[in-house]
Amino acid sequence: MPTEQLGASVRAAPKPNHLGRRALLGLTILCIMTAASAGLIYTTIEPEEFFQRDPDGVHRRALLSNVTSWSVRPQLDAAAGANALVLVDAAAFIGPDVSAVPKRIESRADDSTRPLFVAGLSVRQVGQLDELLSRGLDGVFLDARAALRSAQTEGAGSIRNLADQVVRLANQARLYNPDFLLVLYNAAELAADVRVARVIDGAAQDDLLYGLDGVGIGNSGTEVAALLHDLNRVKRSGRPVFVTEHLDATALVARTIARRKLAELGFIARIAEPLPPS
Repeated sequence: MPTEQLGASVRAAPKPNHLGRRALLGLTILCIMTAASAGLIYTTIEPEEFFQRDPDGVHRRALLSNVTSWSVRPQLDAAAGANALVLVDAAAFIGPDVSAVPKRIESRADDSTRPLFVAGLSVRQVGQLDELLSRGLDGVFLDARAALRSAQTEGAGSIRNLADQVVRLANQARLYNPDFLLVLYNAAELAADVRVARVIDGAAQDDLLYGLDGVGIGNSGTEVAALLHDLNRVKRSGRPVFVTEHLDATALVARTIARRKLAELGFIARIAEPLPPS
């Protein structure tokens, strides 16, 4: 090889220390890409994929899997039937006048013909959980809408604190009754937290299709899609979703459409009269 060509080849070849740096840089980039890919995969895994087979909740899931209808009633009503769920205001059990309420609801065996009795309870009322447990209720619909909206304005830390509160409530109740049902009401977004996803037994939502902008007014596609994103996460985990649409009795077409759409979505529907102005 001519001397000039040999000199050019030597000059073109990377020095050993350059090769080491390039190898180190390549390895660093590969590690970053691998970590980023793993992080992306993790963040795209829905919480229910971790907890779909939660062994602690098998019997609770079985209880709710038999529910085909639900209603809101001022007091206990065993006539609702074996496959029904009755939601009663917690005040009926913990208010000043509870003389008409039995001191303790009879235990519900697996083959019981009585419906499931649950109380509506807001996050602000969690201090009254012990009294509800002592009454023998099957569970609660925990209304966390107001608490979640407040937490969202305060930041991620407040949302985590609210999730912690839901988990503590579930754990506390199940020390007393392992089959105590906890349905997240108007706050399915909290199920994005895997800890919450694990302890809840279902989700409930008011006004999914109608009513956010006024009685009988259909919700926008964006509003429905946002709610469905969270409700479907719960449904895919094998937990039921209960939905109430508040529609006037004369709105027959809207009621028919609502029932059909909710059935198609796989949700347990309840069509009720509009709530009086607060």
